[in-house]
Amino acid sequence: MHIIHINKNDVRGGAARFANLLHHGLRKLEISSTLLVDIKLSNSGDVVLLENDNNRSAWFRIFNKLAIQIGQSTFKGSWLLFKTMRFISSPVRWSYKYLGIDYYNFPGLKSKIKPLLQPGSIFQIYVAHGEYLDLRYVQELSEKHIVILRMPDAWLLSGHCAHSFDCERWKTGCGNCPDLSIPPSINRDATRYNWKFKSGLFDKSKFHIVTPSHWLMNKVKQSMLMKGAVDLSVIPNGVDTDIFSVGVQLDSRQILGIDPGATVLLFSANGIKKNRWKDYAQLQEVFKQLVEVKFEKQVEFIGLGDGGEDEMKGSIRIRYVKYQQDTNVLVHYYRSADLYIHPTKADSFPNSILEALSCGVPVIANGVGGIPEQVKSFSNEKISDSGSWAKHSKEHATGVLIPPGDSKSFFTAVKCLIENTQLRIQLGRNARNDAYLRFSQQRVTADYLKLYNQLSKREVI
Repeated sequence: MHIIHINKNDVRGGAARFANLLHHGLRKLEISSTLLVDIKLSNSGDVVLLENDNNRSAWFRIFNKLAIQIGQSTFKGSWLLFKTMRFISSPVRWSYKYLGIDYYNFPGLKSKIKPLLQPGSIFQIYVAHGEYLDLRYVQELSEKHIVILRMPDAWLLSGHCAHSFDCERWKTGCGNCPDLSIPPSINRDATRYNWKFKSGLFDKSKFHIVTPSHWLMNKVKQSMLMKGAVDLSVIPNGVDTDIFSVGVQLDSRQILGIDPGATVLLFSANGIKKNRWKDYAQLQEVFKQLVEVKFEKQVEFIGLGDGGEDEMKGSIRIRYVKYQQDTNVLVHYYRSADLYIHPTKADSFPNSILEALSCGVPVIANGVGGIPEQVKSFSNEKISDSGSWAKHSKEHATGVLIPPGDSKSFFTAVKCLIENTQLRIQLGRNARNDAYLRFSQQRVTADYLKLYNQLSKREVI
């Protein structure tokens, strides 16, 4: 058995971190595993680059090299000349981009696969968008090999977006898209064309679909992807509970230079202020309400994954810290926190929530997407919690879920847990125990290994 993981990059983003986690978890079990990426951000020697550009025609390589050289210059007209050379290097690709049509001519995977193929090879695709993957070739692979689409989002179901929010046009063919700017954004409305093209590919495919949440799987079941689905599995993301573990809070704060006496709120996301999935406006509303409260201790908010000057809003100190690639540093931020807060509009199964839970930090989050499958919500008369998810007692709850956009209830939950130290400690203890039981690397790796064995036996039969 040989598992070939394929993703846009190797460390940045939830899908990348999970792909890396599973890849190394399999290797610990002495299962042959290779991670193929378009962009390599780590120094790991066992990550293989797809090298899409190096496998293109001589024409592309010549004009693309010229474009890169000109793009590094600052002479008058260099930007226009750069765009011209780039267009000449690949006129079809850039024409498609202008028209909003998905482009799939990326030859790296086809070139890299041949030397990696072994008897019993299994291909596992993570993020399928990002202009690096030839979905047509993935469909061809599925006719002869086991291909798993491990979906971190809903892009495969739609004409362009990774999350559709309240729009349900993806069920019937897209077209007349209400928001082309939702990532991955497109210039013109070719969503119906893109949807039909994917649908045609799925007609000829034999994909094994895995989602991290039942919420996302329910969307799959209502989509055109079902035409190419051989079977369906829900396996949650995992977290390395040995790395993301409970530590000495004061030690972590000393390492990071965080006030040892403060109450620390943490939020981790890529580009918090402009991230379309997260709810920065709600976060600002919560701040406005928190500054009106006189807490016994200084409250410090740390926004992990963005930049900006430190500031004081009333009694709240606000800090933004750039993205932390080193998990040995990242874990100290979680251990420093008293609460992990996650204001969001759309999320499939965020790794940051799992990492916080695993470090024994209670979570307050909007109950959207797959988050209610991660957090066991505590609710009583002190916290306005009107969601439809299951409620848990303080002996089992790991955090609090809030209806999306409900800033008042979010503030109430944050205030309640800041002021109730014993409840916060109890939820944090529950969080660590629950993360270890349900989301540990060992548990999730075993679930995937069981799936691989089942699929391999089925292929042999």
